[in-house]
Amino acid sequence: MKSEEAMANFILKEAEHKESLRKRMSESAWDYYTGQVDVMIKLSEFDSGTTNAYLTASPDQQDS
Repeated sequence: MKSEEAMANFILKEAEHKESLRKRMSESAWDYYTGQVDVMIKLSEFDSGTTNAYLTASPDQQDS
């Protein structure tokens, strides 16, 4: 890899990191923490191979 490419990649990664930090600062606490929960649910779904089907109530459970 050329030194120019390496420098460009470094600058790009730094800019992405700064933008990520700026986004976090502008998010409300609710959005920040619920976003982490959503990510954990999605990752666990990928790991287990399931979908949100277990989160939805069956017709029997909806009546109660």
